Amino acid sequence: MIRTGQQAAMYILVLMLIIAPLHSQEVMASEEMAKPVFKSIEVEKNQLTGGDKVNISVQASDEGSGIQSVLVVYKYSRTMDAEGIQLEFNESTENFEGILEISGRSFNLNGDWNLFYIEITDNDGNSLRVDRSSDDFSHADLSISGNDLQPPVLHRIELEDKEIETGGTLRVTIEAVDSGSGVGEVRIKYINEDRINEEEITLTFDENSGNYKGFLSIDESIAGGQWLVDRVTIYDQNQNVLYLDSKETQPYDPRAVDLSYANFRVIDSAPPIVKGVVQDGFYNKEVEIEFNEGTAYLEGNSQGGRIWNHKVVSDEGSYTLEVTDDAGNKTIINFTIDMSPPSFSEVYSGGIYNQNVTPEFNEGTAYLNGEQFENGTVISEEGQHHLYAVDKAGNETELEFAIDKTAPIVDGVEPDGIYFTNVIPTFNEGTAELDGKPFTSGTTVVKEGRHILNVHDEAWNYTTVVFTIDRTSPSIWGVKDGAFYNQAVTINFDEGTARLNGENFASGEDISEEGTYVLLVTDQAGNETRVSFTIDMSAPQIDGVDENALYNKNVTPIFNEGSAALNGIEFVSGKEIKEDGNYHLVVTDASGNMSEIYFSIDKTAPEITAVETVTDKSELVTGITEPGAVVEVKNGSVLLNTVTADEQGNFAAKIKVQKQQSILIVTAADNAGNISTPENITVKQSEPSIQFDDLIRYQDEIYFLTGKSIITGYPDGTFRPEEPIKRIQAVKMILREMGVETSGSPDPGLTDMQPGAYGYEDVSTAVKLGFISGKDNGTFDPFGTLTRGQMAKILVKAYHLNGSIEKDFKDVGKEQWAYEFINTLAANNITTGYDDNTFRPNHQISRQHFSVFMARYLDDQF
Repeated sequence: MIRTGQQAAMYILVLMLIIAPLHSQEVMASEEMAKPVFKSIEVEKNQLTGGDKVNISVQASDEGSGIQSVLVVYKYSRTMDAEGIQLEFNESTENFEGILEISGRSFNLNGDWNLFYIEITDNDGNSLRVDRSSDDFSHADLSISGNDLQPPVLHRIELEDKEIETGGTLRVTIEAVDSGSGVGEVRIKYINEDRINEEEITLTFDENSGNYKGFLSIDESIAGGQWLVDRVTIYDQNQNVLYLDSKETQPYDPRAVDLSYANFRVIDSAPPIVKGVVQDGFYNKEVEIEFNEGTAYLEGNSQGGRIWNHKVVSDEGSYTLEVTDDAGNKTIINFTIDMSPPSFSEVYSGGIYNQNVTPEFNEGTAYLNGEQFENGTVISEEGQHHLYAVDKAGNETELEFAIDKTAPIVDGVEPDGIYFTNVIPTFNEGTAELDGKPFTSGTTVVKEGRHILNVHDEAWNYTTVVFTIDRTSPSIWGVKDGAFYNQAVTINFDEGTARLNGENFASGEDISEEGTYVLLVTDQAGNETRVSFTIDMSAPQIDGVDENALYNKNVTPIFNEGSAALNGIEFVSGKEIKEDGNYHLVVTDASGNMSEIYFSIDKTAPEITAVETVTDKSELVTGITEPGAVVEVKNGSVLLNTVTADEQGNFAAKIKVQKQQSILIVTAADNAGNISTPENITVKQSEPSIQFDDLIRYQDEIYFLTGKSIITGYPDGTFRPEEPIKRIQAVKMILREMGVETSGSPDPGLTDMQPGAYGYEDVSTAVKLGFISGKDNGTFDPFGTLTRGQMAKILVKAYHLNGSIEKDFKDVGKEQWAYEFINTLAANNITTGYDDNTFRPNHQISRQHFSVFMARYLDDQF
């Protein structure tokens, strides 16, 4: 079966889906609740032949994001071949529809095609696939017969002339036949011997000859030389196609055939035509070289070698292009690419120079102020100048510059002058800075100190004048007079000499020792500056309270220095604090050293309220108290549980079930150690959910089990306590208490417990868990009775009990098979035997006694 590339891709995709296990399934891509729903499929007709087009319609819905795609896949009954069709939504019918075509390209096997599966995908990516395992698709199967599957046959190719000059016409005749649907389309493709150019001719049917004819005009765009047949393509009316590739152009294709008899040659006497460059051309941008035929070589700019048509050349340099066609005709072109404008050295655009300049340029012709300029000429004349240059490629460069060799003149101050009054410097041109800041000519200078006046013009001719104004005492920074500091200080002064507490002191020194200091600084003129200051780096000390402490009594904070605030209000050292609350004490000394402490007072014991009723079935004690309080629940001196109240004060303490009339004591202690008044709770009797009319003894144990749904009694409302318990009843009670899943367990291998029998799954699970194994004869006997010894073995194995006790029943010797099981029950306080110190291991065990043993295992209160 011959397939196109698109057909092959669909075939591989569908084949992979066929090989994978198929069944109806959902693929979920999101949390969306609504999923695609398939309803039905309809096919317009089932009996088909070549050329038929049949409509397929699928009805489906999706309540969530809507349906995105519907794919219908058919599979050929005899092979793994398959065909898929994507359906589109038809708004008028509200169904998903598509047209299935029978041809040589699709469904191109005669026989039965069965509907394989339908895949529906919604817009959220959720998919539903339905197949024959879940739906009957037989009404949508197809039967195809008479479909033409044979491609056309080529008989011959004939050329009117095999050598054609430029300006002539190539005429081709092809004889082809198709015995089925008839020949449809005929094409022949040629490629020149350089494998650069190709031409394809579409032939039309000629009624007179019964053959297919076509032509190709040989103009200048058709390269000269040999042209080879590359491929012949023939379609029939049913889309079957014949591809014939030439051995000359596809030498490694084993299916290629000899088509060289249909080759032709173009006779060429004209030289190749070149576009994009001309002889001796100069270009200031990249060029694209085009030639209509032949082989081209490009030399230049350290490059050389063959180039291909439409070659883009962007590197600057000189090049020689030589193009030769197959007939030996040549075209030679020399050209240059120069994209770089002329460059000047020694001057730049906008430059202002304070000396002579000697401009130089690397190429072209230059002009200075409109007059031709000779390279390397010295320019000395002050003033504005215009310089321009242009090269052969038309690249241009121009620039303006000026020459100014005269420095600015400054008046009003003299170099190294010292002034005791204000000064007014002036200058005749340029820009000035006084002490590094912009300065305007004629501005009065008042500030004392040494000043530097720099004046420069646009050519950077400089004039500098240094002068001093001094009528100010020395400046000191780093400390202030009379100030207190809680860290080391660094003292600087701007002039003169200094003494600190009578000792020499240098500007910039650090002082870190605590103490009181006097600094005296004197300048050259005798001006003095004096400051006194103190360094104190010790924070105040607080006693009487601890950080983050919680107190259930009055407290008296004290501190050694400074002023204080308690919760933002002024506070005096040694004042007693009595009120409950949260406190923040901040103490600050004169140097800014600060001590702070947080503490709380809570002298109020928590209260316990809203305690829920506790019954002999309750496993929680709940109520309300102070948030964060620790709640204890006791039965007498026995601690049952300790919990912490949540942020709302709610607490819930889990406890074991307590006997009725027990007194539970609930107390709460807050974080300050205050303890609440004990709350006494009496455990009340709960109402059993099931009432039996025939119970005389062991009501608590039996109702305990009914409360856990382990036993329910008989439908007539009786429990029948004295009746022997059935073996299957004991198994069911244990499995209910365990809460295990009984389905899916392996067959127990007991002859009387076959699948479907009453209790089969329970017995299978019990055997799997290992607490029953059946009787010696290979049966289980579900409705038989249990002895007390058998009961002991079952409970020990079911609950993995262990332990031993120094207790011997008169009727249970160590030789007794159940001795260890009975001893283990006694060690776990599940049995004490009868008053006469017997256990009676071979007696049948009643329903009430089995219930008592289970209750004793499950709860110590029994």
